[in-house]
Amino acid sequence: MYEWDYARQLLHLRAAEMTGAGTDRPAELEHSLYSEEYLVRRPLLRAIAGAADDGPVPILLIDEIDRPTTNSRPIFWRSSRTSR
Repeated sequence: MYEWDYARQLLHLRAAEMTGAGTDRPAELEHSLYSEEYLVRRPLLRAIAGAADDGPVPILLIDEIDRPTTNSRPIFWRSSRTSR
């Protein structure tokens, strides 16, 4: 559904180390590293997040639901509960 832009996070962290910006507030620096600014939205997350906008409601087609993988089960159940 998503991944982090590790290269940008590392650049931000290195810049904070060089300027000393992260030393006085490490929790704030950590929080900024995991903000939406560094989030790479994959197609599934973009489709689900688009439902919150005024755009068309996305339809998720799931093939072979009788054989879900261990990784896809939690995603399917979470998304089906929140869409009700």
